[in-house]
Amino acid sequence: MTTVHLFRHGQVDGPAALYGRTDVALSHEGYMQLVRATQPLSRPDCIVTSPLKRCHYFAKDQATKLECELLVNPQLQEMNFGQWDGVPYSQHSPHWPAMTAFWQSPANTSCPEGESLQIMQARVKAAWNQILELKAENLWVVTHGGVIRLLLAHILKLDWRNAQLYSTLAVNYASRTTLTINYFESKPTIRVQAISVPAPEA
Repeated sequence: MTTVHLFRHGQVDGPAALYGRTDVALSHEGYMQLVRATQPLSRPDCIVTSPLKRCHYFAKDQATKLECELLVNPQLQEMNFGQWDGVPYSQHSPHWPAMTAFWQSPANTSCPEGESLQIMQARVKAAWNQILELKAENLWVVTHGGVIRLLLAHILKLDWRNAQLYSTLAVNYASRTTLTINYFESKPTIRVQAISVPAPEA
């Protein structure tokens, strides 16, 4: 049996924007959100993380503190939004009409010079298969909201092309999604145990 805790990174140190591959760091509060989210959990055997700062810095600190293995997986990065990457949200932006069309139909609309949702879905699926191969008892995965939504769509056999998956499935900063994987059957079965928001600030 394997328990996998999927964490979205905490609040970032920057204005509200479309952060994909833009390597923005965590704010102090964002770091503390992850501390509170992980505090109740037992020590992991391994921490798997996106290489981007908002995930990697916290994951590296925790791996050092808890003396566990750290694996950096580039396939767990957020979508590459191309020309829109790092652009603040504003209805006055010249990108806004195209960005709005993308959110309404992300599977059929491409980011200029960016990554398609189909390509992202394939790499996220590959990353999940690599995680399954670890077969550790307790894993933490620190990644991004878009990655977690695609992982849940894959695991729960939801249509990853459906725009409502991205507009209605809330994956808050430092939220935790807990999965259990049973290897005692002919084919591993995966159960989503809980989706939780970060603990309130003390």
